Amino acid sequence: MGVVLDTSALIEVERGSTDLFAHLGDLGDERAAIPAIVYAELQVGVRLADSPARARARRALILGFAVLLGHRGESHFERVAGLKVMRLSQGAT
Repeated sequence: MGVVLDTSALIEVERGSTDLFAHLGDLGDERAAIPAIVYAELQVGVRLADSPARARARRALILGFAVLLGHRGESHFERVAGLKVMRLSQGAT
């Protein structure tokens, strides 16, 4: 079983109230992904950061994850440098 992360979990990591990587370590070899909308929300957070250092830290955190997309469409995400894209396989249940 993998995990799909919500924006709220990543915000708690930035605030220092949880160790996300300790929780992810419990997954073993399973993948972690963020939905495309969460990626967009996090990019807004990068742009609204109150300092260049905070913007860099936020960007570094989100580039460690993949964006989970449907099996077709949304090809603009594939043009984002450094962004990992995972797609649901066609016909998956």
